[in-house]
This record gives sequence, C-alpha cells and structure tokens, in this order.
Amino acid sequence: MASKFTFSVKKSAEKLKKNLDSLSPLLEKELNQAVGDVAAATYAEITATAQSDLSKTRQDYLKGLSFNKLGENAFLITLDGEWANMLEEGFPSYNLTEKLLKSNKTVEVGRRSGMPWVQDSKGEEDPHKYAYVPFQRQPMSKDPKVKDMGDAIKEMMAVNAQGRNQKLTSVFKDTGGNPLEGKVATAKSDNPLVDGLVKYQKTYQNEKTGKNTTQSIYMNYRCISDGQDVSPWIHPGFSGLNAFDKASKNVEKHLETIIKHFFK
Repeated sequence: MASKFTFSVKKSAEKLKKNLDSLSPLLEKELNQAVGDVAAATYAEITATAQSDLSKTRQDYLKGLSFNKLGENAFLITLDGEWANMLEEGFPSYNLTEKLLKSNKTVEVGRRSGMPWVQDSKGEEDPHKYAYVPFQRQPMSKDPKVKDMGDAIKEMMAVNAQGRNQKLTSVFKDTGGNPLEGKVATAKSDNPLVDGLVKYQKTYQNEKTGKNTTQSIYMNYRCISDGQDVSPWIHPGFSGLNAFDKASKNVEKHLETIIKHFFK
C-alpha cells in the first residue's frame, strides 16, 4: 500500500505531443533540472503539510515518505506503509479494544518479559482476554494540548528511598545520594489520566560534557478486556491528511508551463 507521485519529463512532454529529441542536450538538461525542482518543491510541500497538520503521528507519516531520482529525467515521491497511508487517506471510526486484543506482541521488559502481551483470565465463570495498555506521559512537553496533564504530574508526590515525600518530577536517589535506576516511584492522583503513574529513571554519561545525566520516563497503564464497556476505546476516525491531493492540484499546471517554455 503506497501513495505515489511520479515526475517524468518524457511523459509530460508526450502529453503535449512534444519530442525530447528535438531539444539540444543543454536545453534538455535545463528541462530536467526544472522538472526536478518542481518535484523537490512538491516533496517539501507534502512534508510541510505533515509537520503542520499532524502531531503525535507526524513521525509515523514522515518515516514512510521518500523522494528519489529515477535516472536523469524522472523523479518519484512515495509514501510507504499501511499506517502512513491511512493517515494520508483517512479511516473510519473503529473499536480500539477489538484491534488491540488481537495483537500477537510479547512483553519486552519486566517480570513478564517474553510472554504474550494479551492474557487470558483464569476465572472459569467469566473467561475473557485482557491486556494493560501503556501510556507515556510527558510533563515537560511544550505542547499546549497536554499542558494541563503536565501541570498535574508536576504536582504529584511519591515516597523516596529515605521514606519522605518528594516531587515525582525530581530525581529519586538512594540513601547514598546516587540516582536510582529502573522503576523508582509510583504516585496516585485524583486525575484519572495520571493516576497510578510510574516513574522510571536511567543515568548515562553525556558525550559532550562527560557528566552523568538522569533521564526520566513516566508511564501509566489502563486495562482493556473483551468484557468491558468499549465506549472509551472507540477511535473517532480521521478524515486524512490528503497532502498528496493538495500538492497535486498545481503540479500538472507547473509541468505544462515548463514544457511549453522549453518547446517555444
């Protein structure tokens, strides 16, 4: 599944019943460069649309986007990957629970490492599948959409190794004053979006300064099962970025103008 944009000097000329053989090598080289400039500008336009109109899924889209030169007079813009193309074309509302519980993924870290992420309940009276969905929270994000959540996290407290409460966003240290690593704290909150937030820490040496830096990751988990109310897990769908369609509106016109200019 892929969206494509092909820029071919030869095909563009043939549409206007022009023969490239009638051009001098110098003019043909200039024509190729002009069409290449249109292709590069189109790629830049699609990239800019993704950067401005997408947020959390921006990198997913851009990873699938590529620009390639096919010989001397052809250029190709491609969007590869099912998810990237769903973002481009749009998709209807769907039940996230149903999709997630079909996952074959295994747990990568912790005591259940290597085991199936989706579990089967052990109760014979109410057998069902369930899983814990991880959510990474970013209290220091400058994104205005998550500012309220970030502010709530900054106010959360947790017990440290010394038995005292401290800000969850502060570095947790052992009794010797060294930064702890791994899971270091869990905090409660009246805000359901951040309740049960778990903090993980990792310390590494900064290559530029040579000093140790402690990185923090904040996660909480929500349980899903095939026996629960699915309404909170209904994805509203997405109308699509449609960056290729938007960019294509002027491409043919530009190419036609360029071809006519060189075949005057």
